[in-house]
Amino acid sequence: QVWQIREERNDEVWGEVINMSALMFIAFHSCLALLTNILIFIPLWILCRLHILELLVGLYIFFCAVYDFNFGHNHFYLYLFLQAGAFFIIGFGYIGTFVPT
Repeated sequence: QVWQIREERNDEVWGEVINMSALMFIAFHSCLALLTNILIFIPLWILCRLHILELLVGLYIFFCAVYDFNFGHNHFYLYLFLQAGAFFIIGFGYIGTFVPT
């Protein structure tokens, strides 16, 4: 009888895991569809000047700096904010020469 109760509980847990993974899948694809619809209306010259990987690294470093500012005992956030700013400058394409056409 103990094994029967465990099997029923295990089936309930797996049912919840499957339901949560289905919800995550649906949420991910709806967000992806929303982002693709937004990106369609952005002009091409703006997308050509953006460097997505640098922007993502800058965002990650910025969040690390905010976390260190709130919970850290050292002053590493000063360097992290400067580094995040450098990545944002590079990511938005404000480095190098710009030749107007």
